[in-house]
Amino acid sequence: MPKLETVIGLKTKHSGKAWYSLVLLLVFILLSVYLDWPPKPQSEITVGTEFSAERAFQHLEVIAQKPHPTGSLENEKVRQYLVDQLKILGLDPQVEQRSHLDVRYDFVNSVEIYNVVGSIKGSDGGKKVVLMAHYDSVPTGPGANDNGVAVAALLETARILKTAPQPKNDILFVFTDAEEMGLIGAKEYWADPARIGNTGIVINLEARGSKGSSLMFQTSRHNEWLIQEFGKVAPNPVTSSLLSSFYEKMPNDTDLTIAIEAGLPSLNFAYGQGWTAYHSTMDNIESVHLGTLQHHGENALQLARHFGQIDFNDQAATSNRVFFSFLGQVVHYPEGLAVPIAIFLFALYLTVLIGAFRKKVISFAQIGKGFLAIFTSIAGSLLVILPLWFLVNKLWAHKMSLLDGGGLHDGMLYNLSFLLITVGLCLFVWNCFKRKLNRFAVVLSAMLLWLIILVLLTLYLKGATYLFAFPLLINLVVLGVSLFRPEPDKMIRHPIALAVVCFVPVILFTSVFQLLYSFLPVDLNVFINVIAVLLLAFLYVPVGEIGHASRWTPIVPAGIAVVLLIISWALAAPTEQRQVNSNLFYVLDDETQEAQWVTMFPPNEWTKQYVDEGSQSGLENILSGAGYSPVWTGIGPVVPVNSPEINIIEKSTNNGEQNIQLKIKTDEHTRVLYLTLTNPSPSTSVQLGDRIIPMALENESLTIRQTGLPQEGLTLHIKGPASEALELQLTEVRDQVVEKLARVWQERPKELAPGGRFDGNMLIKSHFKIDQMD
Repeated sequence: MPKLETVIGLKTKHSGKAWYSLVLLLVFILLSVYLDWPPKPQSEITVGTEFSAERAFQHLEVIAQKPHPTGSLENEKVRQYLVDQLKILGLDPQVEQRSHLDVRYDFVNSVEIYNVVGSIKGSDGGKKVVLMAHYDSVPTGPGANDNGVAVAALLETARILKTAPQPKNDILFVFTDAEEMGLIGAKEYWADPARIGNTGIVINLEARGSKGSSLMFQTSRHNEWLIQEFGKVAPNPVTSSLLSSFYEKMPNDTDLTIAIEAGLPSLNFAYGQGWTAYHSTMDNIESVHLGTLQHHGENALQLARHFGQIDFNDQAATSNRVFFSFLGQVVHYPEGLAVPIAIFLFALYLTVLIGAFRKKVISFAQIGKGFLAIFTSIAGSLLVILPLWFLVNKLWAHKMSLLDGGGLHDGMLYNLSFLLITVGLCLFVWNCFKRKLNRFAVVLSAMLLWLIILVLLTLYLKGATYLFAFPLLINLVVLGVSLFRPEPDKMIRHPIALAVVCFVPVILFTSVFQLLYSFLPVDLNVFINVIAVLLLAFLYVPVGEIGHASRWTPIVPAGIAVVLLIISWALAAPTEQRQVNSNLFYVLDDETQEAQWVTMFPPNEWTKQYVDEGSQSGLENILSGAGYSPVWTGIGPVVPVNSPEINIIEKSTNNGEQNIQLKIKTDEHTRVLYLTLTNPSPSTSVQLGDRIIPMALENESLTIRQTGLPQEGLTLHIKGPASEALELQLTEVRDQVVEKLARVWQERPKELAPGGRFDGNMLIKSHFKIDQMD
């Protein structure tokens, strides 16, 4: 058994440079992590003109007590709190009620939404600064992070700005409703063309986790002046045009999507570490990181102060920028330079390559061996990690997956494990090639692959080009300078050269890897290790010093990876602090007096008490218009419930056409109401309130999902042939299953979190034959 000092390379002629290279890489990695860390939260006794996370957190303690989805009583309570706070601050709050309608063939999504808007008047009456955050949550979680932190940050920002000197521009605080239902509040807010023309900038705050830096991850197009202004004032900026370019091509949306589509200058902020809290009961105030709240708030405050004073008429739409945060600053340059930079780097690469051949530092055979070592490492990494992840996921990782929000407990452990395995494999392969590899040849081989990637990014993802361009430039300069020295190989191994070559790529890629590991699932991050191999090959000079120090060195990262995987295995048991999803709801047919338990997730030990594992069917069989998701069912107890109240306002027949107007009032716990009209003819017209619903020809039925019920009741107006026998089915989604079924509802185990649609709800079906109603 080799001694420890031999394993890590202490007793070799390479030990000095190996230790130096290792320390250098670790220091730069830690520096990058530190630079991306959220700021220290400020206490509530902080001077009133500065943002305090502790003061903002007091709002959060009220906002995020319970889930508050659109249409619920809790949503109304949160809305009233916002109105009360804005009144106290003197921001003249306005509640904008809108009825939103989306029609898709035979399904209509109707939502009553309530946006809350407060304003600080400017002295010049120029274009407005709009700060946005949605205040609704998903039904399955209190929404402390998504999006309570943003709401609390804006309330604290409003307090500070209200006590400050008057800005030149109006500053609006817009708290939108129904973002979780499809950006509906934002759609209604920006439906007014006058608002669009009178807005100078929109700043949106979001979240997809529970901690991490407030990342500026998206901008509108023609962002040159936006990035320039952001770079001037942003405190502790964390940003990257890589994410902005990548996000443009993804199907994801936030409220800011609507503003961007309207052509408004826009900046979007979010944080994404702690993915497992997303859309779950774990998204509570205990999961909130005060440093994250501080960073969110500081961004909102400083940008509101800055944009509140500028003249938007001077900010013409210009080109796009490539941008990234580096050492606390925002570095940016025109996107149009991406092509010239790529051409210049190719020319510089050819110059260095030809110089290396002329000086006989490399040969074609050595270049070939360099490529062989790199591709062998890539193949080895994928051949080991892909089946390993499949096995690990099958054996224990899947137990900690959240089916609803997409997160995975200990995802970072798996990501780091596979990265360390990749490092160990690279070191092992390169040690096998040790006597055959030439440092210049390996680095130049890696550089050619980097240049190919740079060209592809220049064509398809310009915002990511900086990640490869700047390290290439620096490394090519170092190699070029070394060729003018008597001993080029010795020159590139000089401590200063090693530091120069490592600094920029390690800082940049550590930041990007951290973001990818936070925002992407492990399934995709497995392939990120291909980039890791190319980075290690690019840094072959310092990494090779470490790897060649001892033939046992590859065991160290691989051993650490094994330890991390063992830890993940030991932790692969859900607990109250590390919950996984479960789903269960109750369906009662008030006419047939038949009841069912239903789950949308494969039955677990808790739900097996209620449903049959062999009873799989489709959700459409349970609720018309709800989609075709698989469900499992079981017989449930029949409990007494209040039926919806339907009153006929008008019922008449004239010239063979019947005219029926109904007023529908539901239980106070009803958050969503599904109305299904069966057997309508092509000539039937339906009006919901004052909104006419277009009918597609030959519909067998029409389903309307109404979210948010007016207190005075919902008016339904139907006109059609007097001969048609119309039937109306109402399905109420009530937030009260535990209260009504306390005797038979076994308490959900603490390690299980609500998840999926309708969890914890009662679905009450009622049937009415309209022609028989009086």
